[in-house]
Amino acid sequence: MSERRRNHRTQVYWCAKISANQSLQDCVIRDISFLGARLAFASATDVPDDFELAIDQVHMRRRCSVVWRSEMEIGVKFRNLVFVAAA
Repeated sequence: MSERRRNHRTQVYWCAKISANQSLQDCVIRDISFLGARLAFASATDVPDDFELAIDQVHMRRRCSVVWRSEMEIGVKFRNLVFVAAA
């Protein structure tokens, strides 16, 4: 299987929460990059296609869209990335 990601992902084991439709769900971030992440769940079948991800370890919140899905994991891309031009 060929690698299609544009950025290298770093393996992590961070607890996180997703919020969507006025509900919270726990997950574990298995790997992460500047553009996206792989999230693990007890069951990923009921995870919506768009949600907010809260990562307490690094005090970060990101809007996410699902790009692939299996029974227990999803791959997401981060939306609305803000790039700041260097001075």
